[in-house]
Amino acid sequence: MRIHRVPRRGRYLPNRFEKDREILQSDATVDGVYGAIGIHYESEEARKRFHDAGYAHQEFLTVSAPVPPEELIEVLFRCHPKVTGQFSTIGLTVRKSLFERSGVFDEQLRLTQDTQLWRRMAAVGRLAHGSIDKSVAIRGVHGANRMTNKVEQQKYQTHWWDSLDDWFRRTPGVPERARLAYQQSYCSFWQKPEPKWKSR
Repeated sequence: MRIHRVPRRGRYLPNRFEKDREILQSDATVDGVYGAIGIHYESEEARKRFHDAGYAHQEFLTVSAPVPPEELIEVLFRCHPKVTGQFSTIGLTVRKSLFERSGVFDEQLRLTQDTQLWRRMAAVGRLAHGSIDKSVAIRGVHGANRMTNKVEQQKYQTHWWDSLDDWFRRTPGVPERARLAYQQSYCSFWQKPEPKWKSR
């Protein structure tokens, strides 16, 4: 598919919500649906910066295979034995009621506030896969994309984990499987040798 111009925040493709609507209407136990995201680079400089920052594998943002909603938390925390991957804001559709259990974006995070929220949602809700082998939307990557600024990202890492740890401690009803996936990833973060920024 040829795309002549993609806004920096991306764009929906035709029938973006078709699969999501079908799943949500047919299964009341599903709290949300996620789909694959394509990537459009605004320039070759943007592509190079994105790849140099460690995202060379992300020409297509999705999960490597279908997983039951109960296992998605392990995929997001990178401890699933077989499946890897993730999704993005532009490819997720959720019921309003899920926010009552997961909370909303952490406003103290200027970066990666979305990835933290998706993990909270996957911990207390049932997120099902929609179209994971065909893009439902395209995100634009430009030369000043903050995802490529590792120093800026590191400033918020400690707060990201501290506030998530607080959420897991005070939120009732989180399944044991989700708690274990979180704890494993949390311990791995603190065991890494690089210096940590102080939480804000």
